[in-house]
Amino acid sequence: MVQAYAAVDRIHCLQFDDSSPNPEYINNIPVDKFLPCERDIESLRDEYRILIQRMICSGFDFFGDLTTDINHHIQHQYMTESGNKSKLIPLGVLDKDESRIADMVDIMDAYHQFVPGIPGETSPMPTILYGDGLSCERANDAKNARLNSGNPWDRLEGLHPAIQE
Repeated sequence: MVQAYAAVDRIHCLQFDDSSPNPEYINNIPVDKFLPCERDIESLRDEYRILIQRMICSGFDFFGDLTTDINHHIQHQYMTESGNKSKLIPLGVLDKDESRIADMVDIMDAYHQFVPGIPGETSPMPTILYGDGLSCERANDAKNARLNSGNPWDRLEGLHPAIQE
């Protein structure tokens, strides 16, 4: 039996472009864009300070009283969103055996119905399907079994298996 949950994105990223840049564009990016600037170095220094303070206060009893004086959170633009608890939605239990390719294709079909998009009109929106390493291999095998299908929805292109930590 297989059970799955969907997690609602706390940080929305639909405003970002998913298209692949052409090689000429990549070649024209100045090298200094890849190197850290003074602001990047200062930001890293501040984050390292916070991390070192946390380690010293938690690792040495002598500094334990100072824990109220240190900053426990590194400031970033998505602090509010990432501070909220994840919203999990159960997708149900399927009476399938993921060790069998035919059953794994059925499982992927069941999950693919939750991928955003309109079959026949739009391409499926890439959606990450997290699992353990073996489940990801089996999901890739199921996608390969559908590789010659006629459209992206039948090829299960909306699901991208990834190993979850």
